[in-house]
Amino acid sequence: MRRLALVLPFPGLPAHACTGEALLSCTAKSGAKAIDVCLEGDDFTYAYGPTGKKPELALRVPLTAGTLYPWQGFGRAISESIVFDNGGFRYEVSYSVDRLEENHPSDGSVYVTKSGQEVAFIACDPGSVTVSLFAAQDAMTALGLCWNSESEGWTGTCP
Repeated sequence: MRRLALVLPFPGLPAHACTGEALLSCTAKSGAKAIDVCLEGDDFTYAYGPTGKKPELALRVPLTAGTLYPWQGFGRAISESIVFDNGGFRYEVSYSVDRLEENHPSDGSVYVTKSGQEVAFIACDPGSVTVSLFAAQDAMTALGLCWNSESEGWTGTCP
């Protein structure tokens, strides 16, 4: 069963919480930082910065750029990743849910590279992760795109 979550802004949310649908929301670095990845219209957005304040970094990529790598249907965890490029830096945001654990714990992280070299790895604080599985894939499908596992990319030619 696919679950979707809608997060609407209200005064108690951090300053850079989603104005659309939250795909990943968590804190990092012992609560000092917040990470939000959202589906806003036909774009994915990424925000990172001090919890409750304006983000240090905010990025946007159109869904049609095809930077979503969806769950492949196997393995212990249901996972997705979305890539955001910014001036030579690459931010790969991953999130997952353990489907074999009774409480289905969630994880999230950001892997930052520049010219293929690791710059940073930021893990979400345990217990702070909220994910909306399949919402990103559903948005891609709604645009008429399908995942092609042979080419590992999105295509407008759907079976």
